[in-house]
Amino acid sequence: MERGLSYLIKRAFREGLLGGSRGWAIVGVVAVAVRWIRRSNKPVIVYSTELSRGQTLVISQRSPGG
Repeated sequence: MERGLSYLIKRAFREGLLGGSRGWAIVGVVAVAVRWIRRSNKPVIVYSTELSRGQTLVISQRSPGG
């Protein structure tokens, strides 16, 4: 799907912004929005390590006040 979005964005830039086609400009805005939403939903890895046998990992959350 990413290749399809890339194609639409490139074509919309050429036809819409450079060529003056309002329809292609709208397609470009929608395609960029879809790409942005898809990328923003991916989880962010903050820390990664390999645990040895016997090691433990504690995950905790502090309250916003401290």
